[in-house]
Amino acid sequence: ATDACGNVSQCDQTITVQDITPPVVTVPADMVLECDESPDTGITGLATATDNCDSGHRPCAVPVVDGLALWLDATDINGDGQPDSLADGSTVTSWQDKSGLDHDLAVGVGTPFYVASSPATTTGAPAVGFYATDGADSLVSSYDFDGLGDNYTIIAVSRYTGGSNNRLVTSGTRNWLFGHWNGTMAAWYAEGDVHLFGNGPSIPADTALRIHSGVIGPDINGIVGEFAGDPAADFWMDGVQYLNDGQGSHNVSYKPGVLGLGAWGFAGEPSNSEVAEVIIYNRALTDAERVAVEEYLNDKYFGTGLVCPNNEFITFTDSVADGACASASVITRTWTATDMCGNSASCDQTITLEDTTAPVFT
Repeated sequence: ATDACGNVSQCDQTITVQDITPPVVTVPADMVLECDESPDTGITGLATATDNCDSGHRPCAVPVVDGLALWLDATDINGDGQPDSLADGSTVTSWQDKSGLDHDLAVGVGTPFYVASSPATTTGAPAVGFYATDGADSLVSSYDFDGLGDNYTIIAVSRYTGGSNNRLVTSGTRNWLFGHWNGTMAAWYAEGDVHLFGNGPSIPADTALRIHSGVIGPDINGIVGEFAGDPAADFWMDGVQYLNDGQGSHNVSYKPGVLGLGAWGFAGEPSNSEVAEVIIYNRALTDAERVAVEEYLNDKYFGTGLVCPNNEFITFTDSVADGACASASVITRTWTATDMCGNSASCDQTITLEDTTAPVFT
């Protein structure tokens, strides 16, 4: 306040804006399934959440977690569930797996680096960079993904940055690559030609960030043993399918082995490149599940408005109890949403697996 003679005094008022209200969780309807049906989220549905302070209400976490075998997320290099504050250009010595299985990556060679805001995104999301011009940079997994089951799904978000366009999402132990290879950007090789090497069109690469999705195994269409002994594969780039039931991979050694990023076998065929996210499932995702993950990635990197921008996570856990008979069970699926201020709310979905089908005599 100032009086007529120009004397001034002041006093502070503190206004604290807080968020103490948890999100509101809406879960899919309870379901009753036959005992031989899958309770995967692609069938039973995904929860959503609204929050009084945070906007946007699709999951910020990867929306399908059943069978998750690896989740590398450049927004959360240390895997603690919170956005990182690493300095642009700082060395990434390890990339922590967020699947809960500790399938972490560590430096193979060189100095992979943190890109605080990839220019290939419209949201300013980060990535991990690799530089090949003066040698090679690579990260390699501690886990050998030959331990996956017969069917697996891989989804990766990556790009060339120009100047050296070789392998990017690849292997430390197998002749395996996914997405980019030799100046192209729709390739998949799994000790055999899945897509590109005479089995599909060659697409010259650019420096755009691409989302590659692949499903491979003997049962990828939900029919057990349909491709037994000669696994089939489906392959997409940016939601466009380039391969359906292709059978060019090796019949046995079609898994990634030790996963490598940036270069093959630690230092071979390196690329100037960025990787923003890699997700592997130890099963074949349904089309609905794959599309849900691709939507999450599109929202995250290209800002199409479906995923909340404020780190509101939706996760679930399952508790299984005995049903009315030996082949029946009751799954209580608890969905939990947590907002930026740590407020959380949970809601249950009940999935009943019952056996109402009589045996068939032969």
